[in-house]
Parts: sequence; structure tokens; C-alpha cells
Amino acid sequence: MHFSKIKDPQSMASVNKWADKVLKSFYELVPSLGKSAEVKKLFELLFTVHERHNLAKRLLGFKRIIEGSSYRKLNGTIGLSYQTVSAMKTSLKKQNYISYYTISIPAKQKRQEEKNRKFAKRDTKPRQSGRYRKTKYGRSWFLN
Repeated sequence: MHFSKIKDPQSMASVNKWADKVLKSFYELVPSLGKSAEVKKLFELLFTVHERHNLAKRLLGFKRIIEGSSYRKLNGTIGLSYQTVSAMKTSLKKQNYISYYTISIPAKQKRQEEKNRKFAKRDTKPRQSGRYRKTKYGRSWFLN
């Protein structure tokens, strides 16, 4: 196949930089294939049936959003969720698709940092020595 046109990332340090370069060379590769049969072969090689199916749903979804279809109609005919349609509409406005998963990452990191701070405060308290026992008089610590 035409994979010799894709640049090797070993000379680049950053993961994002080499991924951008590889994608750029892929974007240049697809039009150079010319025939739709060769493009189909390439997509069958790179993507699973499920991934190609999702791509087809998204392409049709973008077409129908531009035509003015409703969320309910898109969900009923194509099977796109409300969140996916909302993200697609936003991406049309911003000219860049961002999934809800990507949007949620900073919020997840913030929650994790708060949890870490909470446990850090808990760990700084001095622990009592001895044994903890429940007695008929209540909870008690028996010192060693």
C-alpha cells in the first residue's frame, strides 16, 4: 500500500507533534489514492466494521443537522444520542469536534485533586496508639 508516504515519528520529541505530522501525511495520502476502491481498501485496513459504521452515522448526522433535522428525528432514524447530536452541532459552530469525554477530563482531574487533598488532610492527624474496642459503655481506646 502507500504507507511509505507517512512520515516516521522517531525524529520528533512530542507525541502531539508526531501525531499531527502522521495525520497530515494521511490527509495528503487519501486524495492521492484517486479511486474510491483504493480509499475503501485503506479504510477497511485501518478501521473496524464498527468504527466505519460510526463514521457513516456521524457523516449522515452532520448532513441532516445542516439540513435542519431535530434531535428526536436524528435519534429515531440514525440512532445518534442527544449528547452526540449536541456535540456535533457545537462542533459545526466551532469548526472543531470535541467529545463530551474530552470536555469532562478537566472536571475529573479537579475532583481527583479535591479527593487527594481531603485524604492528605486526614493523614496529617496523629493516630491514637492502642486498641479500639466497642464496650457496653461505648467506644474505647485501650492504650498499650
